[in-house]
Amino acid sequence: MSVFRASSADPRGARKLLPPGIVLAGFVLSRVLYFALGVRFDASPLSWFWQYIDPALLKSDFLRSILYLHSQPPLFNVFLGTVVNLFPGRETAVFAAAFLLCGVALALGLYLLMREAGVSEVTAAVLTTLFITSPACALYENWLFYTYPVATALVLSALFWARFSRTRRTRDALGLFSFLALPALTWSLFHLAWLFLSAAALLALSPGARKRILAALAVPLLLVVLWYGKNLLIFGQFTATTWTGLNFSKMTNGMLSAEERWQLAQRGDISGVSLVPPFRYVEDYRQYLELPAPTGIPVLDEPLKQSGVPNFNHKLYIEAGRRSGVDAVRILSLRPRAYLDGLALAWLTFLLPADAYELLLPNRRLIPGIANSSNAVYNGRFRFGINHTLFNSDRAAYFRQSFLNIGFFTLAAYLAAFAFGVALLWRGRWRRHPAGPALLFLWFTVVFASVLGNATEVGENNRFRFALDPLALVLAACLSERARARFARRPPAAAPRRRR
Repeated sequence: MSVFRASSADPRGARKLLPPGIVLAGFVLSRVLYFALGVRFDASPLSWFWQYIDPALLKSDFLRSILYLHSQPPLFNVFLGTVVNLFPGRETAVFAAAFLLCGVALALGLYLLMREAGVSEVTAAVLTTLFITSPACALYENWLFYTYPVATALVLSALFWARFSRTRRTRDALGLFSFLALPALTWSLFHLAWLFLSAAALLALSPGARKRILAALAVPLLLVVLWYGKNLLIFGQFTATTWTGLNFSKMTNGMLSAEERWQLAQRGDISGVSLVPPFRYVEDYRQYLELPAPTGIPVLDEPLKQSGVPNFNHKLYIEAGRRSGVDAVRILSLRPRAYLDGLALAWLTFLLPADAYELLLPNRRLIPGIANSSNAVYNGRFRFGINHTLFNSDRAAYFRQSFLNIGFFTLAAYLAAFAFGVALLWRGRWRRHPAGPALLFLWFTVVFASVLGNATEVGENNRFRFALDPLALVLAACLSERARARFARRPPAAAPRRRR
């Protein structure tokens, strides 16, 4: 971007470099501060997180384990396997360096995206600095999970979308679709449908550049389709993950009491699989599912990882997920109130501060004052603490208490972002905005991922939201800038006439 091509001898160029320089300075200083307070990169998830292939198999059977991975899209496990094989004994340092680079890309990408969207230099620099130095951002940056890289990829894809809308250059389209493919190959929430609809929208909005778009789209889209096709060919499901049924069962089955589930199973309304809570050991399902015949492929056959946690890529979980999904839909039709409770809980969790997530606690415990103050000032969370026992004894009281714990500023920002997108669509107003197509992409991604995520899974929804927060922040900033500009153009009120 021209901001980085400016000559240091040109005062105007130097002035343009100042805001991103301030953003980077804030990023560096905040990371030094967090490090001084004891925050360190947490690579412990490598050995036990459900989404990861056993590190022993990443070392001994890397490529075959990736090929037979059915529980997750492959890209983050490819990253993990590459690091553990190329840097044995230094994995944590390499992971930390890679995530730190993601942080730099996120900081610069978010600032440049705001500028492309028409946000002023000062506002873009301030908002980006506030976001990138926040405790939530630092905590996700120091935790070995794909949420932070996906947040970075979404910002960069939106940046390239805005640049392509302005330049119509093939290289910008290639950057756009490369960064769009990264989330689709990392996190099943960013479904093939999201990628396809995004591409279709860009083709519709750029009729004069369709050849360049298709040329840039071909390889990234093919890679995503090939992954889905591989799962169809080997496992019989055209999907990025076979956990969909297990996840969705938490939205319906998980809202019922054990007695209610037992009654439904006794009547034959649901299978015995749904008497087992989702994501349990292989042995827990043996009463209701026949153990698949050994395949000779460790990532499909081993019930446990070397750390002793379940290997949720075991072949049995394909059938467990399928039956759980069928039962979940059946419960939805028989007990719609259960699904409504699941939806309420998902959205309330979604609106909690992103750092109010239990797996971030090892680092969050080191900065409780900063984290709580940030939640109050930036997220608008003024109450801390939920009595989770109320969920079973008094669910209405539990939901009321949960609502009082959400981030009210976060709620306002997302409502503003949703409203801004609707306003852009109304009578084609996006055509009058210089970054209209890119803003529509931001809005579509925020709406798609938040609605789909909260409609199909409950439990980690505030983690989901962190990946969308930068995009929602850009939309809210654009809406604020437009409101400020409209107010500035408003003629002064006429002075009241004096009475004679």
